[in-house]
Amino acid sequence: MITHYIYDEHRLYIRDASFPVGITPDNSTTTPPLPAKGGFGQVFSADGWSYVDLSTISLVPLADVQQEASTAVDSHAADTRLRFITDTKMQVDVYNMKAAEAEAYIAAGYPASGSKYPLLAAEASATGQTKRQLADSIVATRSAWMSILGQIEGIRIAAKAGITSAVDANAITGIKQQAFLDLDAL
Repeated sequence: MITHYIYDEHRLYIRDASFPVGITPDNSTTTPPLPAKGGFGQVFSADGWSYVDLSTISLVPLADVQQEASTAVDSHAADTRLRFITDTKMQVDVYNMKAAEAEAYIAAGYPASGSKYPLLAAEASATGQTKRQLADSIVATRSAWMSILGQIEGIRIAAKAGITSAVDANAITGIKQQAFLDLDAL
Protein backbone atom coordinates (compact mmCIF):
# COMPACT_ATOMS: atom_id res chain seq x y z
CA MET A 1 0.00 0.00 0.00
CA ILE A 2 1.35 3.43 -0.90
CA THR A 3 1.23 5.85 1.99
CA HIS A 4 0.18 9.48 1.51
CA TYR A 5 0.37 12.36 3.94
CA ILE A 6 -0.88 15.71 2.67
CA TYR A 7 0.01 19.03 4.26
CA ASP A 8 -1.49 22.40 3.45
CA GLU A 9 0.36 25.71 3.25
CA HIS A 10 0.23 26.07 7.05
CA ARG A 11 1.93 22.69 7.48
CA LEU A 12 -1.27 21.23 8.93
CA TYR A 13 -1.88 17.59 8.18
CA ILE A 14 -4.89 16.93 5.99
CA ARG A 15 -6.00 13.64 4.53
CA ASP A 16 -7.08 13.16 0.98
CA ALA A 17 -10.11 10.89 1.14
CA SER A 18 -9.19 9.30 -2.20
CA PHE A 19 -5.67 8.23 -1.15
CA PRO A 20 -5.01 5.09 0.88
CA VAL A 21 -3.39 6.25 4.10
CA GLY A 22 -0.87 4.23 6.06
CA ILE A 23 2.34 4.31 8.04
CA THR A 24 5.47 5.73 6.42
CA PRO A 25 8.56 3.56 6.02
CA ASP A 26 10.91 3.58 9.03
CA ASN A 27 13.58 5.56 7.20
CA SER A 28 11.30 8.39 6.06
CA THR A 29 9.97 11.56 7.58
CA THR A 30 6.36 12.69 7.66
CA THR A 31 7.33 16.36 7.83
CA PRO A 32 7.34 17.98 4.39
CA PRO A 33 10.62 19.67 3.44
CA LEU A 34 9.03 22.94 2.29
CA PRO A 35 5.62 24.48 2.97
CA ALA A 36 3.11 24.23 0.14
CA LYS A 37 2.17 27.41 -1.71
CA GLY A 38 -0.71 28.71 -3.79
CA GLY A 39 -3.30 25.95 -3.54
CA PHE A 40 -0.78 23.14 -3.68
CA GLY A 41 -0.20 20.59 -0.93
CA GLN A 42 2.66 18.20 -0.36
CA VAL A 43 2.09 14.48 -0.56
CA PHE A 44 4.40 11.86 0.91
CA SER A 45 4.34 8.50 -0.83
CA ALA A 46 6.75 5.67 -1.50
CA ASP A 47 8.36 7.95 -4.09
CA GLY A 48 9.07 10.71 -1.55
CA TRP A 49 7.59 14.20 -1.33
CA SER A 50 5.73 15.78 -4.22
CA TYR A 51 3.28 18.63 -4.72
CA VAL A 52 -0.37 18.14 -5.60
CA ASP A 53 -3.00 20.65 -6.70
CA LEU A 54 -5.41 20.68 -3.76
CA SER A 55 -8.30 21.84 -5.95
CA THR A 56 -8.27 18.51 -7.81
CA ILE A 57 -8.76 16.27 -4.78
CA SER A 58 -11.18 15.94 -1.90
CA LEU A 59 -9.49 16.81 1.39
CA VAL A 60 -10.54 15.79 4.88
CA PRO A 61 -8.93 17.61 7.82
CA LEU A 62 -7.48 15.33 10.49
CA ALA A 63 -9.84 16.91 13.06
CA ASP A 64 -12.79 15.71 10.96
CA VAL A 65 -11.38 12.17 10.85
CA GLN A 66 -10.93 12.32 14.64
CA GLN A 67 -14.47 13.62 15.18
CA GLU A 68 -15.98 10.97 12.91
CA ALA A 69 -14.11 8.20 14.74
CA SER A 70 -15.06 9.57 18.19
CA THR A 71 -18.71 9.72 17.17
CA ALA A 72 -18.52 6.16 15.84
CA VAL A 73 -17.01 4.94 19.14
CA ASP A 74 -19.77 6.72 21.12
CA SER A 75 -22.42 5.15 18.91
CA HIS A 76 -20.91 1.67 19.19
CA ALA A 77 -20.69 2.02 22.98
CA ALA A 78 -24.37 3.03 23.06
CA ASP A 79 -25.27 -0.01 20.95
CA THR A 80 -23.24 -2.21 23.31
CA ARG A 81 -25.15 -0.84 26.32
CA LEU A 82 -28.41 -1.76 24.57
CA ARG A 83 -27.35 -5.41 24.56
CA PHE A 84 -27.63 -5.33 28.36
CA ILE A 85 -30.61 -3.05 29.04
CA THR A 86 -34.02 -2.25 27.59
CA ASP A 87 -34.00 1.37 26.48
CA THR A 88 -37.63 2.32 26.07
CA LYS A 89 -39.26 5.49 27.26
CA MET A 90 -38.81 5.73 31.06
CA GLN A 91 -37.57 2.12 31.40
CA VAL A 92 -34.17 3.23 32.68
CA ASP A 93 -35.96 5.37 35.26
CA VAL A 94 -38.05 2.38 36.31
CA TYR A 95 -34.88 0.25 36.67
CA ASN A 96 -33.32 2.93 38.85
CA MET A 97 -36.48 3.27 40.99
CA LYS A 98 -36.67 -0.52 41.42
CA ALA A 99 -33.00 -0.65 42.43
CA ALA A 100 -33.50 2.17 44.94
CA GLU A 101 -36.55 0.40 46.34
CA ALA A 102 -34.70 -2.91 46.57
CA GLU A 103 -31.76 -1.29 48.36
CA ALA A 104 -34.12 0.46 50.79
CA TYR A 105 -36.02 -2.80 51.40
CA ILE A 106 -32.79 -4.67 52.14
CA ALA A 107 -31.50 -1.83 54.37
CA ALA A 108 -34.78 -1.96 56.32
CA GLY A 109 -34.17 -5.64 57.08
CA TYR A 110 -36.59 -7.17 54.54
CA PRO A 111 -39.84 -6.04 56.22
CA ALA A 112 -42.94 -8.21 55.73
CA SER A 113 -45.09 -5.25 54.73
CA GLY A 114 -44.72 -4.20 51.10
CA SER A 115 -46.65 -0.95 51.35
CA LYS A 116 -43.49 1.20 51.19
CA TYR A 117 -42.18 -0.80 48.23
CA PRO A 118 -44.88 -0.78 45.53
CA LEU A 119 -42.63 -1.74 42.62
CA LEU A 120 -41.20 -4.72 44.54
CA ALA A 121 -44.64 -5.82 45.71
CA ALA A 122 -46.12 -5.64 42.20
CA GLU A 123 -43.26 -7.50 40.51
CA ALA A 124 -42.98 -10.13 43.26
CA SER A 125 -46.70 -10.80 42.93
CA ALA A 126 -46.46 -11.00 39.14
CA THR A 127 -43.44 -13.34 39.10
CA GLY A 128 -44.26 -15.51 42.13
CA GLN A 129 -41.07 -14.52 43.92
CA THR A 130 -40.82 -13.27 47.46
CA LYS A 131 -39.94 -9.60 47.90
CA ARG A 132 -36.67 -10.74 49.47
CA GLN A 133 -35.74 -12.90 46.45
CA LEU A 134 -36.66 -10.11 44.08
CA ALA A 135 -34.79 -7.40 46.00
CA ASP A 136 -31.64 -9.54 46.15
CA SER A 137 -31.95 -10.31 42.44
CA ILE A 138 -32.41 -6.63 41.51
CA VAL A 139 -29.38 -5.56 43.55
CA ALA A 140 -27.24 -8.36 42.06
CA THR A 141 -28.36 -7.45 38.53
CA ARG A 142 -27.61 -3.79 39.13
CA SER A 143 -24.14 -4.69 40.41
CA ALA A 144 -23.44 -6.78 37.31
CA TRP A 145 -24.79 -3.99 35.09
CA MET A 146 -22.55 -1.41 36.79
CA SER A 147 -19.54 -3.64 36.14
CA ILE A 148 -20.42 -3.94 32.44
CA LEU A 149 -21.17 -0.22 32.24
CA GLY A 150 -17.76 0.53 33.75
CA GLN A 151 -16.05 -1.67 31.17
CA ILE A 152 -17.95 -0.04 28.31
CA GLU A 153 -17.15 3.43 29.60
CA GLY A 154 -13.48 2.57 30.08
CA ILE A 155 -13.17 1.31 26.50
CA ARG A 156 -15.06 4.33 25.15
CA ILE A 157 -13.03 6.94 27.05
CA ALA A 158 -9.67 5.27 26.30
CA ALA A 159 -10.50 5.08 22.58
CA LYS A 160 -11.59 8.70 22.42
CA ALA A 161 -8.40 9.81 24.21
CA GLY A 162 -6.31 7.79 21.76
CA ILE A 163 -8.21 9.20 18.79
CA THR A 164 -7.71 12.74 20.04
CA SER A 165 -3.95 12.27 20.38
CA ALA A 166 -3.48 10.30 17.14
CA VAL A 167 -1.61 12.08 14.38
CA ASP A 168 -2.69 10.11 11.33
CA ALA A 169 -5.78 8.48 9.90
CA ASN A 170 -4.41 4.93 10.14
CA ALA A 171 -3.81 5.26 13.87
CA ILE A 172 -7.31 6.67 14.32
CA THR A 173 -8.84 3.82 12.33
CA GLY A 174 -6.85 1.25 14.31
CA ILE A 175 -7.96 2.72 17.64
CA LYS A 176 -11.60 2.82 16.53
CA GLN A 177 -11.48 -0.77 15.25
CA GLN A 178 -9.87 -2.02 18.46
CA ALA A 179 -12.56 -0.27 20.52
CA PHE A 180 -15.24 -1.96 18.40
CA LEU A 181 -13.60 -5.36 18.95
CA ASP A 182 -13.30 -4.76 22.71
CA LEU A 183 -16.92 -3.64 22.97
CA ASP A 184 -18.16 -6.57 20.88
CA ALA A 185 -16.26 -8.96 23.18
CA LEU A 186 -18.31 -7.90 26.22
